[in-house]
Amino acid sequence: MSEQSFNLGDVVQLKSGGPHLTITEVDGDTATCLYADGNNQLHRHTISVVALKHVLTQSDRDSVVFE
Repeated sequence: MSEQSFNLGDVVQLKSGGPHLTITEVDGDTATCLYADGNNQLHRHTISVVALKHVLTQSDRDSVVFE
């Protein structure tokens, strides 16, 4: 299995599902992520990167070039 790399500003999600998270810090095998809940309350959590996957956002989809 290939190891993913995560960078500041990446949009990710828990592999088990849930809201989209924005990475604000990467420290070794953990990433600090922010997200806003349904009440626009901001939450910050530090999560092991093995539990995260990248999310293809709408702007990513819009920039994909099909040949």
